[in-house]
Amino acid sequence: PRMGLRHSPAVLASWLNSLHLPEVRDGTRFPVSEAQLHQVFGDGHTLINLLKTVGPAGTEEALSTGVNRKCLGAAAVRKNLETALCHIWSLNPAARNMPTADILYAGTQRDALVRFVDEVFTVFVERPARKRHAMLIEWTREVLRYYGRDLSPASRSPPFDTLGGDLRSGTSLICLAHHVVGAQG
Repeated sequence: PRMGLRHSPAVLASWLNSLHLPEVRDGTRFPVSEAQLHQVFGDGHTLINLLKTVGPAGTEEALSTGVNRKCLGAAAVRKNLETALCHIWSLNPAARNMPTADILYAGTQRDALVRFVDEVFTVFVERPARKRHAMLIEWTREVLRYYGRDLSPASRSPPFDTLGGDLRSGTSLICLAHHVVGAQG
């Protein structure tokens, strides 16, 4: 991907659009395109709404204090952006990908702001998913063993290089689907 990103701008735009964040007056309009990624959070509300949507339990309560709901002036917008950035900083993002509230507000440093969207995706989507990998792999193995199948050793631990190959034939996927849906219908 471009600009040192972990995820392509197309993936990031698709993710933001899939969240169905509420639109606010004079704020970001959805759907956003790849070309608009650097302008998504400058309104002072969209980033707060995103964090409330994808953040861990307690995020909404943590962000309820110190957030200006009307956000009519530049100072109020920047204050909201600072509040949101403080919350993200508490989750240990990569410092090189974190802008200031002023940079978010201006929306002019495209590369820096797209790296920020990429970092938000990493912190709120990718990291939690990685934490669940081991549990999901073990569940998959248990179900497949019931059907006389298993995952290859390389699919059982990071980086899960052969997992796609283990599932590619479709047989294991059908076994998993039968296990989940078969009892219901």
